[in-house]
Amino acid sequence: MTVVKEKSAKIPVKVFGAKVSHAKVGGKKGASAPEDLALARKDLISRIQNLRFTTRDVATAYLANLERDILEISDLLNAEESKRLLTSQKLKAMTKTLERLSLKPEKGRRKDLKKIEKTIEKLRGILKSESSKS
Repeated sequence: MTVVKEKSAKIPVKVFGAKVSHAKVGGKKGASAPEDLALARKDLISRIQNLRFTTRDVATAYLANLERDILEISDLLNAEESKRLLTSQKLKAMTKTLERLSLKPEKGRRKDLKKIEKTIEKLRGILKSESSKS
C-alpha cells in the first residue's frame, strides 16, 4: 500500500490575539513557525506586563477608596453635630466592631481587605442609624 502525502496548505493563524503570518499545516515545518512562536511569546509577555500594571492601578484605586471611606467616618465622628448626637451605646458598638477586626497584614490577603470593607460598612450603618433618628 502506498501512502500519498497531501501538499502543505497554509492557513491563517491567530496566536494569543497576535496578528501572525500564515502557518504551514502538514508537511515539513516552515521557516515561519519559530517566528510565529516568538511573536506570540512577545505578545503574551506584553499582555502579562500590562496585566501587572493594571492590577497595580486597580489595587491603588481600591485602597484609595477604602482610605477615603475611613476618613469620611472619622470626619463624621469629629463633626460637632455628631458629638452631640452619638450615644454611648453607639460609640460602644463602633468600638466593639473595631475590636473584633482581626487582621494579618503581613500575609497580604484579600480576606483581610474584605474584612476591612465589611467593618467600614458596619460603622457606616451604625452612624446612619444614629443620624436617621434625629
